[in-house]
Amino acid sequence: MRSQLSNLFSAHKNFRRVLSICLIFLYGMSSGQDKPEGRPTVQVRGIVLDSSGKAMQDVEINHLTEDDTHVMSQRDGRFRFETYAPAVVFRKKGYESQLQRIPSHGGYLRVVLQMAADPEPLPVCERGARCSLILEDRGFFCLAKVDGVQENKGEWDTDAFEKQFIVHTPSGFASMTHGAGTSWGNATPPSWLVWRSVEFREKRLLARDQVVIDSRGVSSDGKISRHFGVEGQTVFYGDVEPAAASLFDRVIDGICIAPEEEQQ
Repeated sequence: MRSQLSNLFSAHKNFRRVLSICLIFLYGMSSGQDKPEGRPTVQVRGIVLDSSGKAMQDVEINHLTEDDTHVMSQRDGRFRFETYAPAVVFRKKGYESQLQRIPSHGGYLRVVLQMAADPEPLPVCERGARCSLILEDRGFFCLAKVDGVQENKGEWDTDAFEKQFIVHTPSGFASMTHGAGTSWGNATPPSWLVWRSVEFREKRLLARDQVVIDSRGVSSDGKISRHFGVEGQTVFYGDVEPAAASLFDRVIDGICIAPEEEQQ
């Protein structure tokens, strides 16, 4: 079993890239295309309001393309964009993020954003906490150790360091990645997670004066994806069965923040 896990960890050396490629392929994109197969580029316009009906300026509309092109709402709350994305997310600080599916013919959207609760701070790790840092001097998320979840020692990829977490499932193995580095990634999830989701929710937390974005999506076939992170450090899994997601969620939900003095 140990050798099987070792081989599996080796096979996941470039998991972060492979996962995106596989999910894009599964979604119906081929290597010769830059948009979902069968999705035309359409015109979308509309207005975004708060719950009182007041127009909202500077709402960010994300995931218009696979590299996350975005636009902003204007002073009168109106917006206009073109996209081939099947779904986009409306985001503004202080408000709940909202997924909007895009009709294949485009059209008009009326979006109402609800106020969000103030972000709660992630707890600081207690002395002797049963958790795992990616490296002592890189990244400050300490991931909870959970029975049934294996982790490798991690490895460098250019200027980032990444670890894989593996669980055994009835259909094989599922993997989750924890990575950190100057060019590692964004706090917001990749577009494929949004595009595949028929259910989507997002909340914000605080860690060392940084905003942590915790995004979770469920696809039409019941597979679950989650992306948790800040600029330069993320934890994510993609398109896994609910049983595996439940174990990975225990790891993520148990994250604490390493005391700064321990990382000097």
